[in-house]
Amino acid sequence: MEGPNARGTIRRKGQITRDKTVDTRSNAVRFGSFELDLRTGELRKESGARIRLEGQPIQILLLLLDRPGELVTQEEVRKKLWPDGTVVEYEHSIKTALRKLRRALCDSADASQYIETLPRRGYRFIASIEGVLPTGPTVETNRASSRVPPKGWRTGRRAKAGLLGAAAVVFLAGLTMGGYRFLRHTRALTQTDTLVVSDFVNATGDPVFDGALRQGLTVQLEQSPFLSLVSEARIQGTLPLMGQPSDTQLTPKIARDLCQRVGSVAVINGSIASLGRQYVLDLKAVECRTGDSLAEEQVTADSKEQVLKSLAQAATKLRRKLGESLSSVQRFDTPIEQATTPSLEALQAYSLGMKLLIGKSEFNAALPLFKRAIDLDPNFAAAYSGLVLTYLNLVETDLASKAAEKAFELRSGVSQAEKFLIEASYYEFVSGDLEKARQTCQVWSQTYPRDHSPRGFRIGIYAGLGQYDRELEEAQANLGLDPTSALGYGGLAMSYLTWADLTKPGRLPVRRSQKTSTRLSFATASMSWHSSRTMRRKWRDKWPGLLASQELKT
Repeated sequence: MEGPNARGTIRRKGQITRDKTVDTRSNAVRFGSFELDLRTGELRKESGARIRLEGQPIQILLLLLDRPGELVTQEEVRKKLWPDGTVVEYEHSIKTALRKLRRALCDSADASQYIETLPRRGYRFIASIEGVLPTGPTVETNRASSRVPPKGWRTGRRAKAGLLGAAAVVFLAGLTMGGYRFLRHTRALTQTDTLVVSDFVNATGDPVFDGALRQGLTVQLEQSPFLSLVSEARIQGTLPLMGQPSDTQLTPKIARDLCQRVGSVAVINGSIASLGRQYVLDLKAVECRTGDSLAEEQVTADSKEQVLKSLAQAATKLRRKLGESLSSVQRFDTPIEQATTPSLEALQAYSLGMKLLIGKSEFNAALPLFKRAIDLDPNFAAAYSGLVLTYLNLVETDLASKAAEKAFELRSGVSQAEKFLIEASYYEFVSGDLEKARQTCQVWSQTYPRDHSPRGFRIGIYAGLGQYDRELEEAQANLGLDPTSALGYGGLAMSYLTWADLTKPGRLPVRRSQKTSTRLSFATASMSWHSSRTMRRKWRDKWPGLLASQELKT
């Protein structure tokens, strides 16, 4: 198709086949967010930034790209690197070269995106590849060589007919490939879809990134009214159903399995690798069912201190690629280091605290982690919010009020979503202005209609205002948005205890108008309610206005 000497041809979607010697006339090959110039051996990112990679790592990459999807044995790699039979400790040398190559590609042996290791056998390049065909100069060379046709080439009308036929085949093949890619193109996200955020693959060896980057990415994505993330509570509740401990690390594979189980659409996978003094961060949205890539973004941080800033930039671009409008991204785009903290150590402590608080309800274990986050960054408003929720669950109401007041003082720099949480907590638990708290939650729900949190706040607010029918509505709406919400079930229990005429403890309080099919859920909530009577009494003593008419009937 390109002349008698052109070795690069499209074999199947995204893959290139060549003879054993790479045709230097081919410009480059693309895979993921990288492009490799086959003439110079230069590896560049999609943005055009050059990645320093030479010697043995680049030779291995060329070997793998020459046979995409195929097993390349260690012996073949050895012959490529040491063709003259030099005696070396080749296994160690190959592993070292592969480690450098993976680091440059922000890849990992445990969660491979590009290079898969087949134990005791060899390696395989698993990503899709696109060839970049030769341009101007090559065409001229072909024209010059065509003046003396090679033996066996036809001339005249038959040649023209053959060329036209070949051109038609190429054109139809192009349409077929384009149509195939179009049909395979994953659909854009909608406002009913949910996402799972996996743990970052940390190839740097620095444990400070563990947990911190996933938390930072979660905060950045939760700013979006368009995107909706599966809650930590639901994740930790689902993992045991998959035969995994609730605190299992969400590798890309486990996250994808969980994504399908909970009915989500996509997983956001993240990875970080060091490249000299720089850090390469990669975000990739993958469709759960097919494994197809929805969107990908890669950035480079010049230093460890710039990692969170670069992560925020990558997350912002990813939101646009996932279908969020530009106006929405611009409106809700507080940088991670401002919305949370510029301290990776503080963010890591906060992340661990939130997992224990939201996912496991281990309040005593979460408390010192939030305190540590505040010690590392006294202006960490979200950490004070974590303290509020922890103290409330421990029935330390005075301490909860103080933490809520401090968070309120520091709220100016946080994201809009976090600001709603802080202000609702302050008005409900510090100032006692329930009407102001209700108004805040109303705007919160309008801004983030898929967030169950403002509904959870309004359960208690309407109870305090004596509007028990609205309390019930909010509890039901809360569970509609998050079926795993303990607060929603607790709200149902409180509402039905208020409406029912209990004569003795343990009796199931159900309104007559309630359908029989839902009674079991209320029974579960009621049992939970009775087990926490002491906590309720303590709340009533501290905030008599909030629970004035919610008298215990036991």
